[in-house]
Amino acid sequence: MKKSLILLLFCLHANLGFSQLAEKGTGTIQLGYGFPSVMSSIAQVMNFSVSMADDTNSRASFSYKPIGPVHFRFDYMVGGRVGLGLSSNFAAGRFTLTEQHTNSQSKIETNKYYFDYSSVNIMARTTIHFLKRNPRLDIYYAHSVGVHFSKVKLDVDFMNDNFDPDQQFFIDEFNSYMNSLFKFLPVAMEGQFGIKWALTPYAGMYFEAGYSKAYCQLGLFAKIGRSPSYYRSDWKYYR
Repeated sequence: MKKSLILLLFCLHANLGFSQLAEKGTGTIQLGYGFPSVMSSIAQVMNFSVSMADDTNSRASFSYKPIGPVHFRFDYMVGGRVGLGLSSNFAAGRFTLTEQHTNSQSKIETNKYYFDYSSVNIMARTTIHFLKRNPRLDIYYAHSVGVHFSKVKLDVDFMNDNFDPDQQFFIDEFNSYMNSLFKFLPVAMEGQFGIKWALTPYAGMYFEAGYSKAYCQLGLFAKIGRSPSYYRSDWKYYR
């Protein structure tokens, strides 16, 4: 009996000062990092394809250097279970393909192909919250729709001065076409299931899984404000 009473007092003390994470009239700021990124997955496929294409006359190696994606989120609870806000993220990276082959004079020629990209999404975000009774835990689904600002550039380094005008023409046409396509179709969408865990009454960690330039993301959140019902003692008053 004494052990049960001590455990009960400990639990009450642990939740002292905590209100619901998803309360009407409060806001949440999130900052996180995505992993693994969609571009990283594409890079793995390309790396596998390059390694399988080697033969006696040519060899190739592939590398990828990413930045991000970095995520910023803001949600404002307009109701007991519904939040509206903003979602924004940034990602960039460089794909590098190094290709070597033997020419007709039995000399080894080396070319390097670079593909750079950068992308920023700015979207309106809606969240639906499922759990309302736990003061430290918030489980939700989020969906965002907005615009993206993306840019790509393909470039080649002819390391043996074997410049090919026709190849340069193709590169210029590719860059022009891809960037025009991004401007013509600027729509961005994402959707995630998420969970927040409060470490203090105003801050904690979050994890989301879904599509948002990455398949998962982990980060920190900060809660802004408390509803007037926080000071009531009965859960039924929470909106």
